Amino acid sequence: MDNNLNQHGPHSTYGLLRQRQENAYSEQELSPLADLRKTLYDEHISHLKETDDRAACRHANFFYYTRTVKGLSYKLHCRKPITGAERIPLDSATEEILLDENKMAEGKTHCDIKSVKMSPNHSLLAYSVDYTGDEVYELVIINIKTGETLPDSVKKIASSLSWGDDNTLFYLTQDEQLRPYRMWRHVRLFVFSVQ
Repeated sequence: MDNNLNQHGPHSTYGLLRQRQENAYSEQELSPLADLRKTLYDEHISHLKETDDRAACRHANFFYYTRTVKGLSYKLHCRKPITGAERIPLDSATEEILLDENKMAEGKTHCDIKSVKMSPNHSLLAYSVDYTGDEVYELVIINIKTGETLPDSVKKIASSLSWGDDNTLFYLTQDEQLRPYRMWRHVRLFVFSVQ
């Protein structure tokens, strides 16, 4: 047992130095297996469909769906307008990328985006995001028309959220054990008219 690590904690200067030393030792000891690791990784990737569209969900005047792109780690949240009586999105319809999780993750060591929800009038997008990995999220609201992140975010929530009306969101907070505990109502601070 490492008493210094117990005394100073894993995020202290000592803890980080110790972790780097252990990582270097692991790399040194496992270096003869580098070719095998690459072979196993390549085989695993060959069984995945890296570029893929999820089934679109028709909601009011839009089809909403997510898709993944080869070489990117995270999803794109998209929509296409409904132009007639089509049952699936038309290839000719203009795609609108509502949220690019890859851009959100740039420069971050962790990015977990949950509960991506459109407002009832389809002008605002709300989602919860965790950049630390501790499963404590922040509520973020985006104006779809301008791309602006609205200033009335809420920190330290559980991942779930739901729209009430166009200006009201419901979300959960967590207790000390990070279990969903209470439901809250958030009325947006800055209400604007959508033309």
